[in-house]
Amino acid sequence: MKSFNETAADAQVLAEYTDLMRQYGDMVSKLEAIDESTLSAADDAYYIEVMGRINTELAETGLSLL
Repeated sequence: MKSFNETAADAQVLAEYTDLMRQYGDMVSKLEAIDESTLSAADDAYYIEVMGRINTELAETGLSLL
């Protein structure tokens, strides 16, 4: 029973990880599709702020966005 519970937990973690990686890929695709040259000054400042927050979070995990 203990092995089953550990296996089930591992499968759940793997499923969650797979879903997070899919979401990450979707987010990266959408961010790469943004034409920064068309952003207003306010939108560009917000974009830079958001990218900074994302990269800070990713740095804590050892990953990078772009």
